[in-house]
Amino acid sequence: MQKIIAAVSLASFTDKKLLSFFDCAELSNGKFVLALIDNDIPVPIVATFEGVGYFNYSKIDPQYYREREKTNSHIVETVLDACDRIGLRTSILLNRPISIDELILEAKFSDLLILDHAIPFDAYSSNGYAFDLQNLLQAATCPVLILRDGAIDVEELIFAYNGTASATYAIKQFTQLFPSLSEKPVLLLYVAEDSQSIPQQEKIMNYLQFHYSSVGVRILKGNPAVEITNFLKNRKTSVVTFGAYGRNAFSLFFHPSEADNTLKNLKIPVFITHV
Repeated sequence: MQKIIAAVSLASFTDKKLLSFFDCAELSNGKFVLALIDNDIPVPIVATFEGVGYFNYSKIDPQYYREREKTNSHIVETVLDACDRIGLRTSILLNRPISIDELILEAKFSDLLILDHAIPFDAYSSNGYAFDLQNLLQAATCPVLILRDGAIDVEELIFAYNGTASATYAIKQFTQLFPSLSEKPVLLLYVAEDSQSIPQQEKIMNYLQFHYSSVGVRILKGNPAVEITNFLKNRKTSVVTFGAYGRNAFSLFFHPSEADNTLKNLKIPVFITHV
């Protein structure tokens, strides 16, 4: 039995998203607990110079804080009611909304963290996407599966591979977490920047054929970020794995500046982990 944390936005959870988390848990033969992410976005009302930050309503208006606590308590009850309504048996992690730092700590003691891609961790990131999501991906010490809206309909597994230990580890972690998908066709995706030869091809193919009944290979040419994104952008029933590393970048396949756009543009679930 796998321990799975499903991170749900207080501001945007739906029955459909709850069901997609449940589907993932079933695929991995796991049990999930809900982590309710506190989306209390600070609203700047006093301009300050760089390095000082800004004031927000929750700091200067006690009534705002009391109303926020009341609203959050109501949403916790609403989420639990929604779970009961659709037949989900689950619990709320820590029984209250949690911060991103608390989520990272809880992920340390879990087998898988599932996220909805639309969770607005940081509404004021300069690139318009969730900067803290990248921080979370880099800091999480368990695999992360980023979901899109809608049901989980997996008809194909795509393993992005470049010969590194991190890419191989991501493939192995996915395989161990989702043994029920062993009958799905697998595509090993490699981008040839210099050499046409897939690193340690015989060994990686032997591993995949040991676990999966149908394994194919696709070699692309060019920039990994561009080619992988173009290859995956029209896929709707696939899951893709990437190997990320440490706290230096999102993935060995992408430069940091390309990572957020890749996550934003892909319409399929993305599985990420690092050694």
